[in-house]
Amino acid sequence: MKTEICIAPECNQIANGSRHYCIKHYLRWRRHGDTTNRSAATCLETRLKISRTLINNPVSYWTGKTRGHLTAEWRDKISKSNLGKVGYWFGKSKPHSESTKQKISEANKGQKRPPRIFTLEQRAKLSKTKLGHTVSAATRRKLSASIKRIAKHGKDHHRWAKSPVHPKRLLYNGQSFRSSYEVRFAKALDARRIAWKYEPRRFNLGAFTYTPDFYLPRDKAYWEIKGWYDPQSKRKVELFREQNPGIPLVLANKSILEMMEASQ
Repeated sequence: MKTEICIAPECNQIANGSRHYCIKHYLRWRRHGDTTNRSAATCLETRLKISRTLINNPVSYWTGKTRGHLTAEWRDKISKSNLGKVGYWFGKSKPHSESTKQKISEANKGQKRPPRIFTLEQRAKLSKTKLGHTVSAATRRKLSASIKRIAKHGKDHHRWAKSPVHPKRLLYNGQSFRSSYEVRFAKALDARRIAWKYEPRRFNLGAFTYTPDFYLPRDKAYWEIKGWYDPQSKRKVELFREQNPGIPLVLANKSILEMMEASQ
């Protein structure tokens, strides 16, 4: 039996039966929609078509096909072709039109999303996945640096000129207080029949604002009640006294508060 060689240019593989091509070239041309015999000229024509297709649409041609590493030149062409397009896959992630948004809004009316509450079993699974997981010092430094870049300070902060959020509130004589020390101080003033105002004024210190706890009209002085004098609170008090030297500010800690209560 005579062995036939593939008639494709520069191919020395054995032809597949009566097709005159090896299995590689036959499947290649069949994929492009033509299973007839190809001459060298036709093969060159197919190569030109493939080349033009790659130039016009370099990504979609290779979708689902195997290829090697792209050269820097090809990556630059793909990057330029994607400029100004939404999504990498040529419009598959386009933003919704106004009519589509309206349809989605109408379809979601009246529907309530279930709260994201984990069961005890799910919590146990999440806890197990975190066991032994540690973050390296380098990663912590990167996270800290990124947070500092994103964080906003001064008037750009979303909490600028707003009272701090406290989960607990204590009521006394119709006034809501932030801590039990403030309630005790208000009671001590009432026992001495000294009029007081709670957080009547907010001062702009430049980098942040500051609101003293109490103002005593009789003494024309502000009072700050502190159980824990942290560095940030210390900085605020120092800045207040530097920028407002004519306004007295008295700092009262736990020992002063207990002394006032004992002398009632």
